[in-house]
Amino acid sequence: MDRCPPYGRASDTIAIYQSANPDLILPRVIQYSENDRGLTFAVRIVPRASRSEIAGEYNGVLRIRIAAPPVEGAANRELIRLLAKSFKLPQNAVAIVSGAGSKSKIVCVAGADAITLKELTWLK
Repeated sequence: MDRCPPYGRASDTIAIYQSANPDLILPRVIQYSENDRGLTFAVRIVPRASRSEIAGEYNGVLRIRIAAPPVEGAANRELIRLLAKSFKLPQNAVAIVSGAGSKSKIVCVAGADAITLKELTWLK
């Protein structure tokens, strides 16, 4: 896709610190690529959840619960809707780059930045 940056450079990561024990700080890292055209990152979805929400980090990717079933693209449409709402962008700014038929996907969000991604995952 022309408007999306390449994904997977190891130098582009967000370190997120979260712990149940205040004395212990565990780094939580989400890998991403960013350029002037947008932000590309990996997501792991959990379909048929009770509600659609961003659940935090999972093995270096953004974990998202989706209420829709993975039938006829319903989960992908709900993923796009949720990400667009979370980043406060129109739905056509969000594109699934790869993994449309899988739970693990690479998503490109045009006009998004890493700071917003960090804010979305920091609260989880």
